[in-house]
Amino acid sequence: YWDLYIQGVLDAGLQLQPLGIFVEILRFDSMRADSFVKICNDILPKKNICGIAWVPLFEEESIKFRDLFIEKKIPLVSFDTQLPQTLNIGQNAWVSGRVAAQLC
Repeated sequence: YWDLYIQGVLDAGLQLQPLGIFVEILRFDSMRADSFVKICNDILPKKNICGIAWVPLFEEESIKFRDLFIEKKIPLVSFDTQLPQTLNIGQNAWVSGRVAAQLC
């Protein structure tokens, strides 16, 4: 599933390189909040970030880092997660899960 997103980001990144925009993909263990936190902490001190596209799976941690990234004026795009104050792309996984549960 995520391989399609990643390939699309890499393809877009190649098209943007002549404009001086570079893409870096950082992956975390989707079962471990500490892995997500480490990646976000690694991003915070970086300079010249034009934006972050992320999958904020861990609500409490995501809200904390969303606020820190917004403070630094870094635009955020969230995939498959409805997180306020970010641009959201994809399905609302919570609603999809609820619908699936009601079908069972």
